[in-house]
Amino acid sequence: MKKLLIVGVILMTSLCAGYTKDPLALKLHHMVKHQKVESFKASPKGVIRTAKKYLGTRYVYGANSRRAVDCSSFVQQVYKKHKKKLPRTSREQAKVGKPIPKSKLKPGDLVFFSSKRTRGVAHVGIYLGSGKFIHASSAKKRVVITKLNKRYYAIHYKGARRL
Repeated sequence: MKKLLIVGVILMTSLCAGYTKDPLALKLHHMVKHQKVESFKASPKGVIRTAKKYLGTRYVYGANSRRAVDCSSFVQQVYKKHKKKLPRTSREQAKVGKPIPKSKLKPGDLVFFSSKRTRGVAHVGIYLGSGKFIHASSAKKRVVITKLNKRYYAIHYKGARRL
């Protein structure tokens, strides 16, 4: 909502001032007209702030509510609040966005892991920076923050994606 207000103010200022040929004003007008304002990237700080509000939320496999989540519904809910629609499962989420090497991780990137029972993607979290990520942990039965270099996650790391 805040971004939409800012876009509106910029657009109205530009149009009222008679700068209708201004490229920024024309682009903003097009975005508002075609309701593409959400194409502005979600702020990593905003995504992280939203994700941290879920700390302590119960983990339940297959759950998708504010009271209980699994790993992929947690990520899906966080990004939905920032106008980014994601698929439901971690395996599907691992196909969205751009692949990122571990050395280039930035806050807000999705990090993916296999499990003891599968080689493919079976778990997802949101990278926070400083070698930590937030995720709905089946082992801890809640949303927690964990270090990426923790043995289990270091062994099962499958990659990262930037949205």
